[in-house]
Amino acid sequence: PPTPPPPSPPPPSSLPPPRPLPPPSPPPLTPPPSPSPPPPMPPPRSSTLPATAPTAQYVFDMTVSLTGYTTATFNATVQVAFLAGIAVLGDIEPARIQLTTVTDSSFTRRRALLQTVAVNVGFVVSLPDLSEASVTRGVLDVQVNSGNLHSQLVKQGLVDLTEVT
Repeated sequence: PPTPPPPSPPPPSSLPPPRPLPPPSPPPLTPPPSPSPPPPMPPPRSSTLPATAPTAQYVFDMTVSLTGYTTATFNATVQVAFLAGIAVLGDIEPARIQLTTVTDSSFTRRRALLQTVAVNVGFVVSLPDLSEASVTRGVLDVQVNSGNLHSQLVKQGLVDLTEVT
């Protein structure tokens, strides 16, 4: 008897070859932290002096010469009156002004050849806004040059003051 033919190989599959499994999914992300609460509102302006100067980002300095005072006579009481005068004319809180230097300065006037005693007072003004600092600096320059600083300082108690430059 004839032998049956060998079995034929199975027909090729029409399915694609198997693919590797994708990598496992990363763990779920944690939610971002909740936003910080807004900063507290600043307290309203008060007429009393704060214990420390308010935070400032813009600072300018000035020096004026006060004829009629020396470092010995420009004492703590006169210094407080000086700062009050600057604050009034600059429309700023006194706590924003700080004295930096107080030095004697004497000079001789040619016309009368008299020795004149004066004190140079340096101070800084600290303000939170560039525009406000610029305007205040301009206002104080005008007040010095116009004689208004002299008048205001006399009103504040600098009775020996004869000239401000």
